[in-house]
Amino acid sequence: MEPSIWTKQTYEERLLEFDATDALATGDSLLSVVGITVWEGTTDKSATMVDGAPSMLGNKAYAKIIGGEDGHSYWVRVRLLTANGDKIEDDLRLLVRNVGG
Repeated sequence: MEPSIWTKQTYEERLLEFDATDALATGDSLLSVVGITVWEGTTDKSATMVDGAPSMLGNKAYAKIIGGEDGHSYWVRVRLLTANGDKIEDDLRLLVRNVGG
């Protein structure tokens, strides 16, 4: 899925879009978003970095990503269920970097 690396600043609150089109079998479609979570190592940061419930439209899943600490790297994990019963999981590298001062 795209993107695979994403950079944001701590202040930013941005809607992240996962396009699952290329991961779907021919004729299949997304049925639901099982979850979108944020991890720093083995620590689940979702409670402070995912704002609200994930959503979907067509073959795209969305989550509003907020906060994070400058200089830290995270993994955003998306888990999806398709109409054919396939389970799709993908991970995105999230870099939090403040620019300027």
